[in-house]
Amino acid sequence: MDLEMFRGDTGSFDIAVMENSAPMPLTGMTLWFTVKRSHYDDDAAAFIKKDSVSTPTDLEIVNAAGGTAKLTINSNDTSSLLEDEMFVYDLQLTGPSLTKTIQSGTFLVKTDITRSD
Repeated sequence: MDLEMFRGDTGSFDIAVMENSAPMPLTGMTLWFTVKRSHYDDDAAAFIKKDSVSTPTDLEIVNAAGGTAKLTINSNDTSSLLEDEMFVYDLQLTGPSLTKTIQSGTFLVKTDITRSD
């Protein structure tokens, strides 16, 4: 799934984790969202990193039993970009006996016109 937003905007994305067409319980799990310029970059070089355990969290498990979460990209996450830029991302789920990439794709940050920030 591909994501896009404007530079410097705050964006939110609803996440539904499914397994065999049913919501996957997220109790005891951690979600990780990582955006990089290239698939080959180390995690330390990630442009944006979010997880569901840091405080405050921008990747919040909303309903663990129902398998839903919400990702927030803050304005300062992209405000340094001066032209359209395409990144790659994935959303990974980890737990006591599970590591699973549940979503991946491109992440396009488009330039905006108003630069009041």
